[in-house]
Amino acid sequence: MPDKEPRQITITVNGSPVTLDDGEYSGAELKARGGVPAGEALFLKRGQGKEDRIEDSDVIKIHPNMEFESSPDGGVS
Repeated sequence: MPDKEPRQITITVNGSPVTLDDGEYSGAELKARGGVPAGEALFLKRGQGKEDRIEDSDVIKIHPNMEFESSPDGGVS
């Protein structure tokens, strides 16, 4: 029996859709796939104005419709 193709999942990075194979990705990999410059901070939007900072070394299990955004100043207002 042939191996199944990995399931494709679409997430959003800075408002743009990014399609990835189902699985786990580091923050650095998510930035690279989403076109986010290495020096920017990446955040996972949690809803109701809440977000979690994702470090380059953090490993995230992605799920459909997850939303990420970056900030060039590291999220400091």
